[in-house]
Amino acid sequence: MNNQKEQGIINNMINPKLKEDEKLIGFFFAQRNPSFITFLLLWIIALAFIKYFLIAITDKGIHVFRINSAYVLNEHSFYERKKVSSLFLGSGSMTAKFSFMTQNQTQYFKALTRKSNRDKHIDDNTKAFLKNKMK
Repeated sequence: MNNQKEQGIINNMINPKLKEDEKLIGFFFAQRNPSFITFLLLWIIALAFIKYFLIAITDKGIHVFRINSAYVLNEHSFYERKKVSSLFLGSGSMTAKFSFMTQNQTQYFKALTRKSNRDKHIDDNTKAFLKNKMK
């Protein structure tokens, strides 16, 4: 993903949702797949139910943007850092499990870990912040 495209995503999608004193640490793309059983039973239809997300990590918390394949924002949720009770970031060659738990719900995602021409992967600075500061 080129810097101009990244800057456009930051300026058009992420920055309007940040508070004045909030600092962006990093962002990456992720997805949520349908359940394994749904995928086995209805695999062609299940492909249409894959949900795409842009995850923005800030010093105040986690912003989750639900987007479509054309990078159009559908929904936005914010989870304050102090309300995130646990966080897990796995490792993998293409994708890694990324999940966090708040007081009343758990959010599961597959984060992109390998560089791609189309989508932004999770970088080393963002990984380090998640492992050290978000706990």
